[in-house]
Amino acid sequence: MFKRALGRADVMRVSDSIFTPAPVALDDRSESSGQSDSASNGHSQPVTPPSEASRYQSVLAGLTHMPVEDSATTTAEPVVYRVAEPLDDGAAGRPGDDELSNAQLGSYDVSDQDSASLDATHKDDVAVPPLTTAPVFQSVEPFLRALVESGGSDLHCKVGSPPRVRIDGRLRKLQANELTGDDTEHMVREVLRADLVEEFHRTSEADFAYSLPGIGRFRVNVFRQRGAAGLVFRRVSIGAIPLADLGLPGVLAELSLEPRGLVLVTGPTGSGKTTTLAGMVDHINMHREVHIVTIEDPIEVLHHDRRGMINQREVRVDTKDFSVALRAAMRQDPDVILVGEMRDVETVKAAISAAETGHFVMSTLHTADAQETIARVIDFFPPHEQKQVRLALAGTLRGILCQRLVPRADGLGRCVAIEICVNTGRIADAISDPDKTATINSLIAEGGYYGMQTFDQHLCALFRDGVITLEAAMASSTSPHDLTVELRRLGLVS
Repeated sequence: MFKRALGRADVMRVSDSIFTPAPVALDDRSESSGQSDSASNGHSQPVTPPSEASRYQSVLAGLTHMPVEDSATTTAEPVVYRVAEPLDDGAAGRPGDDELSNAQLGSYDVSDQDSASLDATHKDDVAVPPLTTAPVFQSVEPFLRALVESGGSDLHCKVGSPPRVRIDGRLRKLQANELTGDDTEHMVREVLRADLVEEFHRTSEADFAYSLPGIGRFRVNVFRQRGAAGLVFRRVSIGAIPLADLGLPGVLAELSLEPRGLVLVTGPTGSGKTTTLAGMVDHINMHREVHIVTIEDPIEVLHHDRRGMINQREVRVDTKDFSVALRAAMRQDPDVILVGEMRDVETVKAAISAAETGHFVMSTLHTADAQETIARVIDFFPPHEQKQVRLALAGTLRGILCQRLVPRADGLGRCVAIEICVNTGRIADAISDPDKTATINSLIAEGGYYGMQTFDQHLCALFRDGVITLEAAMASSTSPHDLTVELRRLGLVS
């Protein structure tokens, strides 16, 4: 009990301080049943503040809420977070980060005897009703920290479920309590920009970028499901990764230095399209003295001027939409234009027009391979315009890069399998003639001299070099039967 009653401001300070979360860890309990949680007995000792290195080693530690004992004969303890598995003690003699003293809470305890004399002294005072602390909701920060420290790509926050992170394509639970509706609503308020609040209330969804100092940068989508708020965070790199470090074929560097034309990077969601495009922009920035304009929704990878000059524009922040920004970019003296995604016919038409007028344009589509990409671009337009679009595309296209991420055989993440189509004379002829479009895949397979390769050819090479397993290759192949035939022809399988 307290010697003095806490005011409401004191209560808020107490609630703010005692709910400081510790780093969150991955939940491996579903895969290793029988292993007990070291904090489940409720007798874990406080730990000293971990060093930076030991904190990174504690990613697999759990997080539990230890309740305060409510007894008249015991001293009230603040609610604290404790790590399930103890961390490195660090410097001896210091108080643990996971436990706050009463002095830190702005109060101190008295014994039962002192409290009795205090009650006698103030027996005529008016009784003060017990104070109730303001509700404290879960912050998203410890979960984002766990995402970064575990090397994950995405964080999912949903009511009725503990947060999950995607690591190497798998969703893994964090050792944390199930989120409540109040928790996710608080997270939305924590990360949502002020200018998007009205849009979220009106449309029940919003896309934006979010940066957390000391942790990282994220692409965020907030939405509603069953009336409750949900959030998905995609971790993005602060700066571009060089093409050489990505392990991509050298033809990508050659394509990125084209003076004019159109390059499309395609693949499903989460296949690394943004990373590849950022690497290509970085390569241009290092080797050419040009003006680069990027139009993104939202801005993900931040670039800095090197040999080139880069202006990055974000949809709904710096411009209305992609098509408006593309038309405006033509008056900004650009040499290179990056369009985050071609979503509609106006954007596609503007991108092709920019490529026709001597600019180098890069963009993305959600298509599986090069042949499907050609068909998708043409299908954006009504039938009476498709012949003209075919001719324009055949003249402006420089290359198509289709990506998929495949689990590595050594279990250390995933590698990229990529189909590369370079616009040669035969490819251009197949694009302009609808009767020959179906031959594009075979032309790519025969175009090794120009740096072209199909998915199956790259998967065969990755399997031959021991980078991926046969099962992973089959799961990622567009045609497992054709891949099997090719592997047998090469003598890699019986």
